[in-house]
Amino acid sequence: MTPAYVVLLFIIYSFIGWILEVLCSLHLKHRFINRGFLYAPLCPIYGAGGILAVTLLEPFSGNLVQLAVFGMIYSTALEYATSWGMEKLFHKRWWYYSKSKFNVNGRVCLLNTIVFGLFAVFIVRVFQPLVVSFLSHVPVKFHDVLALSLLGFVIIDAGLTITRLLTAEKKGNPSTQRDVS
Repeated sequence: MTPAYVVLLFIIYSFIGWILEVLCSLHLKHRFINRGFLYAPLCPIYGAGGILAVTLLEPFSGNLVQLAVFGMIYSTALEYATSWGMEKLFHKRWWYYSKSKFNVNGRVCLLNTIVFGLFAVFIVRVFQPLVVSFLSHVPVKFHDVLALSLLGFVIIDAGLTITRLLTAEKKGNPSTQRDVS
């Protein structure tokens, strides 16, 4: 995988993750909630998770049980580490599963672990082949330009978001915290 291809995968999976989070919020809360970390409709944890799934889990693609189990392990580790890191950096939680059964420090829970394991199977066996097909229709010579443009956009967005969050924290403004339920 070229660096440009990795960036494109990151954007695609981040966007799909944002859509899933918003749809879940619409279903549960009956209203739109921007569950993303950035201003743009992207959830970077899903971008990272997608890249990890298609790279680390590919060797297990022939065995659905192994694929699901290793998908549960890596996704739970990613979710826990991301939750911990974001809390340490921004002194906020973007999700909190303390009311869910079988949670660990409110950062991860069994239900999400199972769902993300199933998502790993879906990503590796179904979705990634569709992504590969989609990207094959984009001329390779445009991959670099598209990836650099999108990466620049994400870097600017991340800079603005982090600045907003850190500035709001210094001012004691909790209104920048996302809906974490």
